[in-house]
Amino acid sequence: MRIIVKKAKHHGQTINTDLKTPTSVQYRDDFTSTKGVFSEPENFSETSHPGERPHFAFEENGTDHVTWFHKERGFPLHVYVRSGSPGSWGDSVEVSSGLGGYHFDPEIEVNKDGVICVIWGWDGGRDAEMLYSLNRGSGWESPKKIADINWGKPGLASIQTDSNGRFHVVWNQGVRGENAVYYASLNP
Repeated sequence: MRIIVKKAKHHGQTINTDLKTPTSVQYRDDFTSTKGVFSEPENFSETSHPGERPHFAFEENGTDHVTWFHKERGFPLHVYVRSGSPGSWGDSVEVSSGLGGYHFDPEIEVNKDGVICVIWGWDGGRDAEMLYSLNRGSGWESPKKIADINWGKPGLASIQTDSNGRFHVVWNQGVRGENAVYYASLNP
């Protein structure tokens, strides 16, 4: 007997989790009836910049947003965002533009109102903090610091929204062997 405990649709995909095998997730394409097979991969680097540590967020209107960082000569210098849908992606936008230093490990989230927030680590040499940029529908705002910790380097972060549209961020910051975990929220 098959019992479905989770069902969601995104770009024509229905995602079901089966209680008989709780660790399996089965994907069914409503048009081709393939089961348990990922789609063919798209290579973003063919039409944009190469990168590392990509993350994505889904908007309720069906628009997807992907972020990643790009290295030049081994240094992480750019954070990009690309929006669209599989097979139909827009241009890449550099959200880290205008601020020197190293930019790395971005995360992205979109709230119920369609406001997009990208967060990432930044090391400017004498200062290193978590940064963010918002897109309220008319383009990306200049990067800003989430906080001024003034100690150590920022580490991997996580971002989520709540039902009121607030963004919640956690990250680690410190020096090798001694890190603290920080939390901040933003009402855009």
